[in-house]
Amino acid sequence: MFTWICPVCGAEVPPSEPECPRCAERRRAAMAQEQPAAATPAPPPPQAQPPAAAPSYAPPPQYAPPPHAVPPQYAAPPQYAAPPQPAAQPVYVIGEKTPARGIPAWLAAVLTVAVLGGGLFALYRYVSSSGTQQGAAQKAAPFERPAGQASAHPFAKYIEVTGVRLFERQDKTLAARFVVINHAPAELSGFRLRVTLEASNAAPGEAVIAVVDAAPGALPPHGIKDVEAPLTTHLKVYELPDWQFIRARPEIIDAK
Repeated sequence: MFTWICPVCGAEVPPSEPECPRCAERRRAAMAQEQPAAATPAPPPPQAQPPAAAPSYAPPPQYAPPPHAVPPQYAAPPQYAAPPQPAAQPVYVIGEKTPARGIPAWLAAVLTVAVLGGGLFALYRYVSSSGTQQGAAQKAAPFERPAGQASAHPFAKYIEVTGVRLFERQDKTLAARFVVINHAPAELSGFRLRVTLEASNAAPGEAVIAVVDAAPGALPPHGIKDVEAPLTTHLKVYELPDWQFIRARPEIIDAK
């Protein structure tokens, strides 16, 4: 049941009562005590003594009017004391670490694009270089396998090829001009010569540039002869190396 609190005595009063019953009872008791005291006359003063002054009476206590009844929904809520706050705990900082700064989004995007682009470019270069090497190997395959029977020819140890020059003829064909030297004390004739041109800084048989097939004819004892023959190569004329970077490997492929 809802009640309201008396502001004078602090008692709980039902909402149907206009004033606090306890305070009303006290007020009626105080008023009943004052009425007999006011009706009793003061005793006359004695004859021998001077007349006494009339007794003074204290004014009746003033009572505040009873408060109006306050509906329970508008009554002031009881005041609660705030709970005690816990004592602050001391904080010990050993070493403050600077928070790591994150990479901005735009920088992360640029780095991602750069890494992906570099990977794709490297893959493209690898695939293209592999295809080029395979094509070059297929083109150079006929040059790298000369006839096997030429190395066993008895004239092979007497033949030397030097002074190789590569050029382009007027009909846009490639040719090679070189000097064939006969180191034998006898005349050599009736044979065909295959000259394999290689890069001078590579191992024999690893960097074949071109192949020249020629018939030098008769070579006098300890003689030399200039020979010119068509050049078979997979390189363009501007891709051919200069004469000082060419090594000639002659072989006799047949004899008449």
